[in-house]
Amino acid sequence: MTSLDSSPTLNVWRALLALAVVFVMLSTTGWTAVQRQRGPGEPLKAALDAWERGRTGVRQLPNPASPPKRLAAFFDSLTQEEQERLATTYPLVVGNLNGAPVGLRYRANRLALMRARVVEERRMHDTRLSEDGRRQAG
Repeated sequence: MTSLDSSPTLNVWRALLALAVVFVMLSTTGWTAVQRQRGPGEPLKAALDAWERGRTGVRQLPNPASPPKRLAAFFDSLTQEEQERLATTYPLVVGNLNGAPVGLRYRANRLALMRARVVEERRMHDTRLSEDGRRQAG
């Protein structure tokens, strides 16, 4: 070893110190930085998950990523009442399905917006939220 080289023991201590600092930073900032906030895509993801588990009668619902012609054929095979029930139960999904009848999509989107508005109005008055949280809801 030359005089310019560090001792191996010193390098080990430096590495351990760096790891300790990283561990402390991760453990102390993790619980303050990570907040359970719903991102913009979470309601749609939850609705898609529910759709994938859903049924109409004995039939499973089609994959929402199916081609529009396949989705149109599915909706054509339903009664008006079944279509309305799907739009009421899964408004975020039906409102975004290419292939669903346009009028049904509009009704589903209107319903989804009304439901989202109700949720945000409740949040505006929720005392469990901070002032910033209530302001964000409004």
